[in-house]
Amino acid sequence: MSKKKEISNVEETPVVPSEANVPTEEKKKEISPLDGIPYGDIDVGPGEDFENVRREPSYIKIGKPKGQQWFQVHPTIQYRICMVKREGSSDEYYVVTKPFIPLCGRQAIVYDLYLGILKTGNGLILYPVPQHVEGKKPMPWYTSALECIDHARKGWIRAEWIRDSNSWDILSPDEVFAPPIWPDFLNNSDEKAIKDKIYGLAFRGCVINSEDHPVIKDLKGRIE
Repeated sequence: MSKKKEISNVEETPVVPSEANVPTEEKKKEISPLDGIPYGDIDVGPGEDFENVRREPSYIKIGKPKGQQWFQVHPTIQYRICMVKREGSSDEYYVVTKPFIPLCGRQAIVYDLYLGILKTGNGLILYPVPQHVEGKKPMPWYTSALECIDHARKGWIRAEWIRDSNSWDILSPDEVFAPPIWPDFLNNSDEKAIKDKIYGLAFRGCVINSEDHPVIKDLKGRIE
C-alpha cells in the first residue's frame, strides 16, 4: 500500500541559483542605482555644493535660527504683524487679522519679522522679534536681538543664547563664505507681490480670521 503524500502549508524556500547557473547575458547586465536615468542629465551630483543652488522655496519657517546654524538677514525686507505664538516641541505662529485681536487677549503680540536665509540649503526664515513697548527701557534680549539682525544684514553669523546675560553671543565665521542665493521672486519690483508671496509661504493654514478658529477656541476654553 502506497503512502499518501503529505500536504504542508509551509512555503518552500525558493532555490537561489548559484552564480555559475546564471546565464552569461544576465551576468553582464548591471543595474544602476538610478536605473533608467542617464547620469549625464543630472545637474547636481554627489560631492557637489548643494548650498549654492538657487531654489524657489515652498515654505518659510517662522522662528529664530538654531545656535549651530549660519544665517543672514535680507538688507531691506521686514514686516510688522500681529501673531499668536503656540509653544510646544515645535513653536507655531498664527497671524491674527485685526477684528479678532481682542479675542486673543495678551496672547496676540505685535512682532517685527525679518526675512533671513540659512546657509545650509538656502532655506528661508522669518526671524520674529516682539515689538518694543515705547516708553519702557529695552530688555537685554531685545537689544541683543536687534544687534543680531544688524550683524546678519552684513554677513553670515551664528547666534548662541547666553542665559546668564539674557542675550545673544554673535559669532562670525573664520573663513569667508559665499554670499547667499536669494530666490528670484525677491527681484520683483512689486513690493506687494513680494509680501503676498512671503506671507503665503509662511502662514499657509495659520491665519486666525474667525472666532471659531481652533486657537481662539482653545484660548477661550471652548470645546466646540
